[in-house]
Amino acid sequence: MKKNRIVNREKLTASQRAFRMREKAKTIEVYGGKCACCGEAHPHFLTVDHVKNDGAAHRKAIGF
Repeated sequence: MKKNRIVNREKLTASQRAFRMREKAKTIEVYGGKCACCGEAHPHFLTVDHVKNDGAAHRKAIGF
């Protein structure tokens, strides 16, 4: 029984990781697929961030 729980946890973790990777790829594509500052396009190096440190203002503007 314990082995089944471990296997299920590993499957869930892999599934969650795959989901996050797909969502990150979609988000990066919506934002142009590359860094606005330097032009880097390799997904491994890209993150979603606010360049001007205006995240709080942006969340307030969109009601999030």
